[in-house]
Amino acid sequence: MTMTKRVICDTNVHDAVAVDPGFKRLIERAVADGHIALSTTHVQLTELSKIPPRNDIGQASAIGANRTGTAVFVLDYSRLDEDRLGTPQTNAAFEAIRQGNPRHTEDAMIGATAFADADILVTDDTKFRKRFEALNSPVEVMSSVEFASYITHILS
Repeated sequence: MTMTKRVICDTNVHDAVAVDPGFKRLIERAVADGHIALSTTHVQLTELSKIPPRNDIGQASAIGANRTGTAVFVLDYSRLDEDRLGTPQTNAAFEAIRQGNPRHTEDAMIGATAFADADILVTDDTKFRKRFEALNSPVEVMSSVEFASYITHILS
């Protein structure tokens, strides 16, 4: 019996899924077969909601995922009714990913949540990926292309 891998996708992965119906079907099949379980936070949903309708290629509905609270609580970003107070480990991961730059706050919230709750983080943001990989966590980091290949392999 295979163990279900917990997956968090960065917001930009929705773009790759939205333009490739085959990729979306792969993900849906892997979820249905119990190979992966997808989670998302309000951070990704908020970022997707900011896409102007004229530029929206279906990203908001691209990846069906279970909603989870972030693993850190950040003033002016977090939601009292769903986000969690961070542990020393998740707070340290958040700060390492953010690197003191407020522009990295959303990525750091997603990354800290993946650090706490995921087996796989999928992102097409190479700078975010490098900051996350520097944590030396057991969470595997993949691009959307690598993730599609991974899913193809586990489904075969």
